[in-house]
Amino acid sequence: MMQLTLEYIHHAYLSSRHIYTDGSTNFISSSIGAYIPSTGTTIKTKLSHITSSTAAELAAIWAAAAYISTQNPQNWRIFVDSVRSQCTYA
Repeated sequence: MMQLTLEYIHHAYLSSRHIYTDGSTNFISSSIGAYIPSTGTTIKTKLSHITSSTAAELAAIWAAAAYISTQNPQNWRIFVDSVRSQCTYA
């Protein structure tokens, strides 16, 4: 199933640059990350305080958007694994 999903994403958004985001939290810290496979670029940081998992996911999306804003104009797709975060930005 995972392979089929990745193949679909690749073909459906062939003309777009992809950026994958994730945020996580535990009882010690919260952190975010983003990955751009076309360039091998990784963005990662530990947040200054513990947050909810949704807040960490939103911070990761925000970091991805900030990165995109520094790049040449292109067609970007941000992929997230948090339905709650998607609903927040919808």
